[in-house]
This record gives sequence, C-alpha cells and structure tokens, in this order.
Amino acid sequence: MKASNVVGGLVATIVLLCAVPAFADPYVHDGFQFRGAIGPGYLSDTESYGDGSASATLSGGSASLELYFGGTPVPGLALTFGGFLTGASAPGPSISVNGTTVGTANNVSLQLGTFGPSVDFYPFPSGGFHVLGTLGFAQLSTSNSDGTTTSENGFTVGAGVGYDFWVASNWSLGVLGRLQFASAKVNNDGFTTTDNIVAPAILLSACYQ
Repeated sequence: MKASNVVGGLVATIVLLCAVPAFADPYVHDGFQFRGAIGPGYLSDTESYGDGSASATLSGGSASLELYFGGTPVPGLALTFGGFLTGASAPGPSISVNGTTVGTANNVSLQLGTFGPSVDFYPFPSGGFHVLGTLGFAQLSTSNSDGTTTSENGFTVGAGVGYDFWVASNWSLGVLGRLQFASAKVNNDGFTTTDNIVAPAILLSACYQ
C-alpha cells in the first residue's frame, strides 16, 4: 500500500470523527477524543548489514510530538481508528560500530515519523489512569546539513501508560510515558540492511474528551 493512500485514509478518518458530535458527559472519558503530547525522548537506530554480523547505531536525545484523534464506543474506551500521528527528531546523534562508540554525527539529524490506529483504555471512565497501544506505518529519515535526506519505510508498534488530571469539564492534563519500536528493511541489488529503532519518551499530555 502506498504511503499516500494511508495518509489519505488517516485524513478522511480524522475529518469523519471531527464531524461527529461528542455527546460527552463532563468529567468522563467519552465522546470525541483529541490528545496532544510533547516532551523529551530518545532515539536509537541500529542498522544491521547482510547476515547481521556487522552493525552500526545512531542514538541520541530527541524531541517528540504526538497527536491522537478518536471516538469512544463505550465510556472509558477510546478507539482512535487511523487517528494517531507521531514525530521525533534527534539532532547530532552519537555513532557506534559493533557496540563501540566512535564519534558524533554533528551534521546529521535522525527522525522517526509514525501513524496508524491506536487504542486508549481508561479502566475507570471518570479516572485519570490509562494505557495506550499503537500499531502502524513508520518512516525513518536521516537528514544531513548539506540538505540531503534518506528515508526508509517500515512498521511500528508501541505502548504507553499515563495519568490525566481534570482541569475542566472536558479537558485534562497529565503525563504520558511512551515506548515505540519500529523496523525498516531495504534491499539493494540483493544486499539487505535492516534498521531497528527504539524510541522511549516522557511526554506532557493534554486531552479533550
């Protein structure tokens, strides 16, 4: 499936969800859901060559932004069909080869973008504790200071746990801990490289529901 088709489906789903009235009760996680989260994280990309006997890793601190759009079929269970979009960027990552650090790529920025469906579950519909699961499409990019960019496409799975505090009848603020794993594989002239990406983050979260 082409990335443009997936993006088109995501946009259409968000428009549909936004067009449906919330019918939400105050201080209850029901109806339409929007969540935005931002904060510090970490990106680690390990690239294995051929049979996996050699590998190189780019890793460093990152800034993360996440957006979620969804609807709630029952109070406390928010299903965001095609409604999550995340991005993380790590400038100047360190470089290690076969586990040994060899330097810093000051002219390189490592980026990870993901989107797809997610599930956000509140065991108690009026409470703040929730768990999050994501599954979808991933794009890993490296940008150089000379303007060149290389990208690889793959898949992502992720999980999160957080707690929200009500600050208004339909708004809450909280903290969200997230962990994403992504994998991308490229085959050039019979030579395969595999990228495995790990992206933990601690995020400040704002939710309307």
